[in-house]
Amino acid sequence: MVAITVILAAVVGTFVLTMGDSNETAPQATLNLETGEENGEVVLSHQGGDQLNLSDIQFSADGTEDDLSVDSDGDNLSAGGNEVLAIEVDDGDKKHENEDITLTLVHEPSGSVIYSSDVTTGDDEDSE
Repeated sequence: MVAITVILAAVVGTFVLTMGDSNETAPQATLNLETGEENGEVVLSHQGGDQLNLSDIQFSADGTEDDLSVDSDGDNLSAGGNEVLAIEVDDGDKKHENEDITLTLVHEPSGSVIYSSDVTTGDDEDSE
């Protein structure tokens, strides 16, 4: 009876420890958003902390990712780096250009919100 209890405890312990290894934690980083220079652009600045793999980040504007397009030049963002993000949210005929939006960044593997901020998207003075 004692042997069965010890074996069962070992199996359960191994299962619990294995589950803990499969959960990914969100990166810890200090970020900042600023208005970009062109239509619908914002600049994401990494001011310190863990490197971000941008392919692991889901971007949402004003609480929705519907019709959200985020174009960036790089794959990773490290401390001291900047990434220009072209934000296009199509709300019928309206795109977020020179407009206040709330941009939220979610680390998809962990499901954690790593940053959320209000920002004004850029506006190209030369465009109509």
